[in-house]
Amino acid sequence: MSAPALVVLIEPSFGSADRAWIEALRKAHDPHQAIIGPHLTLIFPGQKFSPAKATDHVERIAKTASPFDIALAGIEVETVAESDETYVYLMPGHGGGDIAALRLRLCTGPLAGGRDKTRPYRPHLTLGRFRRAEDARALARRLSAEKRRISALATEITSASFDGAMLRNVARHAFGAAVPGR
Repeated sequence: MSAPALVVLIEPSFGSADRAWIEALRKAHDPHQAIIGPHLTLIFPGQKFSPAKATDHVERIAKTASPFDIALAGIEVETVAESDETYVYLMPGHGGGDIAALRLRLCTGPLAGGRDKTRPYRPHLTLGRFRRAEDARALARRLSAEKRRISALATEITSASFDGAMLRNVARHAFGAAVPGR
């Protein structure tokens, strides 16, 4: 087993009905559902970072960030060539720019190596992972027909270590900047 890798993510707050819908889909279709709840990944595992420096960096960025709303509505399918797997994603409309901007701020200093230069970053919440692309497309068609819109709130960033099988939270970093009117 290799040394744990850092992963940085947002675990937004959902209404109970929306959380139950997402969790039911992930339980049926996402093998990672058992080790991590619904989330949007900001820094993917793979790069090795100094845990102390990385965690301090994430804390500094979080303190300057403000909570923001996320509206998840779009369904997309992506086949990842390296793994030969096809994913079904729930995509943010509103809030997607905030997520991407937060990621860009994180991918500096000790996390500068966190950007994958082979694939552009697209914020998403994984609903399922499939060996057969046609199964992923069938689920995506069914979910798209539902036209479901999910509202969530991002208030913190989570730093965790991932060894390929187990995810362990290292720290939760609350957003520190105030939002006018909240």
